[in-house]
Amino acid sequence: MTSEVPDSIRLSHPSRRRIWLGGRTDMRLRDAVGQVLVAADDGTDPETAKLYALEVTGSEFQVSVRFGPLGSKDQPEKAAAPGWQRLDDFVQEHCEFTVSRVLITPGIRWARTVTARDIAIRIALVIGLGLVGWISFSMNQLLVAAFCVFAGLVGFALTSGISSPTAIHRPGNKEPYSRKHVLERIAELPALEPSSLALTHVAPPGTLAAAQRRVDVVKEQYGALLLDVAYRIERSALFDPAVHTTREFTVLLAQWDSGNLPPEAAIRLAHEIELAFAAARQHAESVGLSHLPHTARQDAARAAKSARLAQRAATEGERAAALERTFRILESLALYYLPSPEEAAQALGAAPDRWCLPRGR
Repeated sequence: MTSEVPDSIRLSHPSRRRIWLGGRTDMRLRDAVGQVLVAADDGTDPETAKLYALEVTGSEFQVSVRFGPLGSKDQPEKAAAPGWQRLDDFVQEHCEFTVSRVLITPGIRWARTVTARDIAIRIALVIGLGLVGWISFSMNQLLVAAFCVFAGLVGFALTSGISSPTAIHRPGNKEPYSRKHVLERIAELPALEPSSLALTHVAPPGTLAAAQRRVDVVKEQYGALLLDVAYRIERSALFDPAVHTTREFTVLLAQWDSGNLPPEAAIRLAHEIELAFAAARQHAESVGLSHLPHTARQDAARAAKSARLAQRAATEGERAAALERTFRILESLALYYLPSPEEAAQALGAAPDRWCLPRGR
């Protein structure tokens, strides 16, 4: 049974059926824990379209993914992966196709095949009951013989049902959904272009030392932006953890700082950090001041302008007036993702106590 679907992995355009939800192709595997997904390429032909079922279990940091083609009678494969790995990259690596749609499904029935043990049980069942039936018949115990034959047929029928293909199956339903039905639900979703930030589009660092250097560069750039008061005001989405791209970046950075990663995982994580920072920054710069509440945008623009004026003021009087105006506006806005007056004072090289900054933030 699947768990509640988090908003971070859902598309804003869901399927019309409540139990069929559209998923993000770039979701992190940790966000899909407890879910059963179907990843599809851009094919529409029921015979040739690639449909892979994936069941994700585990924790925020390490997950286990069971996966296999929908409709296949082969046993599903299993692979371990870091929780921060993206679904589209996992599918590309393990299933060898580019995913364009993701469906969050109500459940799964994995393929079951007849094993040697199952065959042995069948043979023993048939021989044993057949022998008892023959002895009973020879002793004119027709009722017992008929019962043995009936039990043998029922048992054989039950064990014959062991072989079944992988299918989407909602708990409580008698029959699983057909491949055609799943493909129809997927067709209701918009096809997504492969992300320009996908791992296959940017070369990863080749060594652990190179990975460390790349993360250091990202931290240096991020630190410089934190000290740029005007940038923090005008591009505030980069510093708001409620924004999906920012949250992804900060979580990955925290994972890096936690250490204890094997070299291969560290190299992949450094690559992810680079891409996540680029995505978060690109988003913040595209939305600009519109990330702020509508009523705060004009005041925020004035605060950013005053901060720049304080940096290039020709006289101490101009600088003092610009600083105080910046601090007062930031205090009045009181938004958690904007710099506080104290943070702004430190970034602008001013002593907070000199400017009589309000307390309480």
